[in-house]
Amino acid sequence: MDRQLSRLLEAAELPQVRLHILPLEVGAHASMGGGFVIAELPGSDNLLCLDNAARGQIADYPEWMRLVQRKWEHLLGEALSERASIDVVNKLRVTP
Repeated sequence: MDRQLSRLLEAAELPQVRLHILPLEVGAHASMGGGFVIAELPGSDNLLCLDNAARGQIADYPEWMRLVQRKWEHLLGEALSERASIDVVNKLRVTP
């Protein structure tokens, strides 16, 4: 797990990556049905990459985009800040 945590910290240094931890205390939340990515593509509309236990799906339906954007905003409101998330990952690492 230490290598995975180190890799998260490396990824968090990339300009296009923001690391946020959702604390367990939040309980049931909007993304429990599956993961998603809002892909921001240059020169075009955003795309959704939806993932669940059965399959992945790419979508560009405006109503889905609005729904997932609201989910993301809700999750971000419950998540730790970037700095606090990085601090948690550093505290969990065995090897400094």
